[in-house]
Formats: sequence, structure tokens, C-alpha cells
Amino acid sequence: MANTLNSGQTLQVVTFEGGYDRNFCYLVWCPDTRIAALVDAAIPAGPIQATIQEKKVSLKYALITHTHGDHLAHLEEWLSLEPQLETVGHHRPVRRDLPNYRGLPDGAEVELGRQRIILLETPGHYPDCVCWYHEEDGLLFSGDTVFTDRTGRTLSPLSDTHQLYHSVYDRILILPPKTLVYPGHNYGPVSSITLEELKASSDFFSCASTAQFEEVMARFEKCQQRGD
Repeated sequence: MANTLNSGQTLQVVTFEGGYDRNFCYLVWCPDTRIAALVDAAIPAGPIQATIQEKKVSLKYALITHTHGDHLAHLEEWLSLEPQLETVGHHRPVRRDLPNYRGLPDGAEVELGRQRIILLETPGHYPDCVCWYHEEDGLLFSGDTVFTDRTGRTLSPLSDTHQLYHSVYDRILILPPKTLVYPGHNYGPVSSITLEELKASSDFFSCASTAQFEEVMARFEKCQQRGD
């Protein structure tokens, strides 16, 4: 299980790895107020709780990237430990049974102490996919929309390749090139990557049309066995 702390950024980020399939879970907080959020609830609470105590932060939110089960696997555990925890995500979640849930529209902000994290709707992999964007530091918590060498897959009956193309090209790749992507799984050669590096290193991010994007995805699926 990885446990790494970023440096040189305003928003503090600790990365944890585990869960169902090399899931990433992020603990983020405002360094001035120590108010914290969890990005996805994909791994057991124990190691993250230890960091919460060590860093003396107060957990206020669980920011959900989408409602696939692996990203919510430990939400009930967290709510039993932190009953005040507010679950925040897409304004029309596929799952409607999430406790303490607040849905937000595209572009809405979550106040994390003195920091602001923006919800970006990015459907395609799943209808309620969102990314969480910290504009000041240029950080993007991308869930299963974008990994560090490809996009998420569109095998589910609720997936939509056309939507995913527009989410990637019209919402994510237009962000500043130095934006650092923190994905939902450790599927790529590195755990995080800038958009500039992503565009230069993967065919998924240099397509001129939806049709070309579909061709790239089809080639990938021919040799892929599992993963999101």
C-alpha cells in the first residue's frame, strides 16, 4: 500500500493504494485550517485514519468520483467512524442510496477550509463520473475517466464512448498543460502525470475525432482482460 505526501503545493495530498483492484484513495486538506476530504472511499480506513491523526486534520467530506462499487467499498466504514462525514458527488448519482449525500452540478465548488475544489462532470465511463479540480495548484482527481496512460473503459451498459471522448477532450485536455492527474487506479507506468505528458505519451489523448478515439479503444480492448 502506497502512502505518499506531495510537496510544493498549497493543497496537501496523501495517496493510498489498495482496495479491489489497485485503487487509489486520496486524503487532501487545507494546510491553514486542517479541514480534510477523502477522494473516494476505496480502501480500508485504518491506514488513512493513522495519517489523519498524525497530520491532525479534521475529515469533513468524502468526494466521490462515481458510484461504481469499488470506489464506495468502504464508505459505510467511514460513516461509522465519522458520522458527520458528508458524501459529495454528481447531482444525479446512479446509486440513490448513499447516506449523507449532497449532489452538486457541474462547476460547483466544495469549500475545504480556505481551499476550493471544483466538480467537473465527465460522463462516459459511467453516467455520474466527475473529476475534482483544484485550480490553484493545478490538481485533477480524475477517478476512472483518465488514468496515466489511457482513459477508462466503456464496457458497462451505462457507459458511452462518445460521451467519454467529449469529457476527455472538451473538459480535461483543455485544462492547463501542467495540471497533475491523480487517477482512481494504479494502472499506468506512473502513479500521477501531467496533462502535457499524457498527451505526448498516449494515443488515447491525441485523437482528432470520436471515430479515431473509438479505434484506439477497440485496439486496446483486443488485448485487455480486466480493469476499469
